[in-house]
Amino acid sequence: MRMLFLYRGWNSGTNRAVLQAWRQGTPDLEISEHNVCPLNGTSRLKKLQALPQAVRRGKLNVFWKGRGHFIEAAKRSAWCMNHIFHQVDSIQKKVHHDFIFCVGTVTPIPPKQPPCFIYTDLAIRSNLYYPDGQHHVELWQECLPYEQSTLENATLIFTMSDHVTRSLIEHYRIPEKQILRVNGGCNIPDMESNDPERYHRQNILFIGVDWERKGGPDLLTAFRHIKKRHPRATLTLVGSSPEIDEPGVEVVGKVSQAQTARFLSRATIFCMPSLREPFGIAYLEAMRAGLPVVATNLGAAPDFVLEGQTGFKVEPHDIDTLADRIETLICDPDTCRRMGLSGRELVESQYTWQRTQQQMWQAIRQYL
Repeated sequence: MRMLFLYRGWNSGTNRAVLQAWRQGTPDLEISEHNVCPLNGTSRLKKLQALPQAVRRGKLNVFWKGRGHFIEAAKRSAWCMNHIFHQVDSIQKKVHHDFIFCVGTVTPIPPKQPPCFIYTDLAIRSNLYYPDGQHHVELWQECLPYEQSTLENATLIFTMSDHVTRSLIEHYRIPEKQILRVNGGCNIPDMESNDPERYHRQNILFIGVDWERKGGPDLLTAFRHIKKRHPRATLTLVGSSPEIDEPGVEVVGKVSQAQTARFLSRATIFCMPSLREPFGIAYLEAMRAGLPVVATNLGAAPDFVLEGQTGFKVEPHDIDTLADRIETLICDPDTCRRMGLSGRELVESQYTWQRTQQQMWQAIRQYL
């Protein structure tokens, strides 16, 4: 039996982790993997083809905001979706397969194919649940008809969280029986801490590349309030490199997954007050490392940041409550330890790629 595995880029390691879980969980299944993003590698020819679309979508900003903005503007165009549609059509005609497994909702799949299964952490209209979400929906406006068609034609849609399941039902009118939540897993190595002092250290850890979207400015403001009352408190920023030079703040920037795991093993709590988060694997990785989590009450976070059990949730931009919840934790090592243990137990039992893959394979076999 052969599966056609389709994806658009590695998506911060998640798509690679999903593919690896399939290979380990079903060794007898032949997997033909295809990265269908037409802009991967960004050859000169592809750049020339994408240029009119990028300029039309992003105006002249694409020329001075850098490569990432150029590529992102082109990826959100109907031109890109059409290109992927025909690429997938060509692949499925050439490669024998018994079913299609596609990661994400913005890979258009031609209709009347063998059974097609989608696994996703977000749909375009799911952004409507976030602050300023309408803006992000408008950025992807040209892709919406393709996404709607792909979702309607899918045999079954696997989601990582309840808020995406709710979005598919509310925003896309997908029948509930066509959706199955299977969660997700962690991408960095497990490093359980044996440091007895970690919960007394008052070290707040933030991990995120997109400083603004991940709520970094809000966390920094809250930390300044906390620092006045707790001079020993420190804030470690991993992934981002904002220009900050003040007492108690360490800006680490981008590091390897192994180095990230070491920061997790030494921290007291994890805080990422994100304003828009498709899923939030960083939360799971912090919980698996035994850390209590402070997160914003949006996206997938309510599924696993259980109030008073594995951490605390706050509303977006509520600086006072954010500071209060962080302060509560760094002043109570026993609570940190208790919540950290509960979080690790939850992740180990409910949020592993092995468990996710097994759930999907069990459901898929019923249609083959």
